Order: sequence, then C-alpha cells, then structure tokens
Amino acid sequence: MRNRIKVLFILLVLLLSACSTQEAPWSDSTCSERVPKQNLPQHIVANDTILTPKKGRRIQINVNNPDLTKEECKQLINAYRKCAGPEGQVSVRKPDRRDPGGKLYPWCVDNMDDKGIFFNSFPFELEDEVFLKLLKSSKSREAIEDNSDSQPSDNKYPMININDYPKYSAERAFAQFLIALKQKNWNKMVNLTQQTWQATEDDPVRSIKNFFELVKLLGVKDVKVSRRISRVMVIVEATVYYTVGSSDVIAKKITANVIRESAPFTPDIAGEWGVNPVSLLGQFTIP
Repeated sequence: MRNRIKVLFILLVLLLSACSTQEAPWSDSTCSERVPKQNLPQHIVANDTILTPKKGRRIQINVNNPDLTKEECKQLINAYRKCAGPEGQVSVRKPDRRDPGGKLYPWCVDNMDDKGIFFNSFPFELEDEVFLKLLKSSKSREAIEDNSDSQPSDNKYPMININDYPKYSAERAFAQFLIALKQKNWNKMVNLTQQTWQATEDDPVRSIKNFFELVKLLGVKDVKVSRRISRVMVIVEATVYYTVGSSDVIAKKITANVIRESAPFTPDIAGEWGVNPVSLLGQFTIP
C-alpha cells in the first residue's frame, strides 16, 4: 500500500512539474496557426504580434463578408482568446458594402480586460446619405495618414498603434494628434485640429508650436472616449508620459475636446473629427 502511494506521489510531482514548464499559449508565435478553422466563418489572421512586456498578443482577424453577424464575430474572438493571452487583444474587421474601396472596419474587439466584447456601431449603423458624405469628406484626412502614424515603442514607455482605432473616429483623431506631437510635426498637428480653431487663428502652426514646444512626449496609452457631449462633440482621454524642459518624466491622464465639423462653424455628424488644442492648455504641466 505504501509503495502504491509513493508511486502515485511521484507521478503527481512529475505531472505538476510538466504543467509548470509548459509554454503559455500566448507566448507561442504559432498558436493562431493551430486554431481549428473548419467550424469558423471564413477569415484570415492579418496581424499577430506579441505585446512585450505584456502577457499577450495583438491578433487582428480580417473577414471579407460584410454580413458577418455579431454571433459570428464573437465566435471568432472566442476561438483566438487563448492565443491572445490575459493581457492581449483580439479584433475582427469586416467591410461595409457601401464602401466601393472595400476597406475593412473594426467590427468587434476584446481587450481581455473583463469588460467583454465591444462592437463598433461606426460606420455600419450610419444612414446611407451620412455614410457617403463621410467617405467624401474623409479624403483630406486620409491624405495625412501614413506609416509614420504607427510609432514603435521604446519598451520603456508604452506607445499607441494608430491601427487600433477605427478610421474616422474621435479616438483616432486624438491618437494621431498625440503621435504628431511626439514627432514635433506642427503642420500635421494643425491638420488634426478643429476646423473652427484653424479658421480663427492668424497663424495656427505658430500657435501650436507655442502651445507644445517645451513638451517632449515619450509615450501614450489608453486613448478612449470618456464622455459623449453630443453626436458632434466628445471628450477623449489618454495617459501620457512626458517631460517639460529638463523636468523628470511625468505620467498623467489628459483630456481633449474633439469636435466634428464639415466646415468652420459647421458642426456635422458627417464631418471630420478635430482636436480643440485650447482644451489641452494647462494639462502638460509639472506637478
């Protein structure tokens, strides 16, 4: 009897040892390749990158079916959840049949933060007239979107990826604005501001430079809408890491008013989101 117990104990120790050394699914770069595809909606894994130093991966799934349902979107996310890890992200993109360019828009995302799967109503729930007007008015904004909007992190301070934010969204406008600030690209920052503010400034580039010249932005994370004032005005927040002059590094949450206009003094739900830079004054301070 004692020998049997001893053997069972040894087997248990070996089993626990094997489990403790087993590689976590999210740390395996081939995890998403081994997810069974036969019972899932047709899709491709467009992006699968590890989020060092977080315990997770960013997995982007592209589906070419504009009629992908919410349940199918959930099914895809659940299939890749283990590969994403406890601090990862899984997002699913699909086209809107009204967009002749066939662009893929974020449809659902899970940030593994215990808040569940989030669905984007934009642009899928826009009325046809509004959607087509938005496509037309967005051309000028797309002209300033380039590869420089995807800023690599130096691993010391977190940095956002512009592709994590839906096109034509207030969050993306503010994210682009902050990336341009990190680059000290004053002209791009002006292009991302509210049209009314641009129109009322004698020299908007000089004003932006005066506002932010002493700020050295080191990192940005958690860009999100914190309050919706109306359909054409929201408050967007972000956590930033920065110095002012020779100060120590400061970590702080900031907020900006982001307004949607089709022309100066013309709020419009089909217009472009622009950051009101005045709303940021007094926030990049030294405690």
